[in-house]
Amino acid sequence: MNRNVNIKIECVENLIFSKYDVKVYIDGMYKGTITHGGAGTYSLILTKGKHTISFESAEDASLDGEVEIDISKDDILKFKISCSRSGIEVETIADTSTT
Repeated sequence: MNRNVNIKIECVENLIFSKYDVKVYIDGMYKGTITHGGAGTYSLILTKGKHTISFESAEDASLDGEVEIDISKDDILKFKISCSRSGIEVETIADTSTT
């Protein structure tokens, strides 16, 4: 069964180092690029079950991060990402049902 899912992603701005834009992928499919310090919202229709949201530096594919989500209902998911020299850290901010 398909579910409506809104994914909101905020990129924490670094003042000096590790200032790169981030590509966003859902289950390996490119969805867009978030500018450093910016935010993005993606409205998707996903099947019930596990999905992977992955992030990759637009400048260096070795700088990446990911989070796995389990979709069981219509949802609004919020994440905060932080860019560093070693990769992209992902923090889950909220998981709010919109049933």
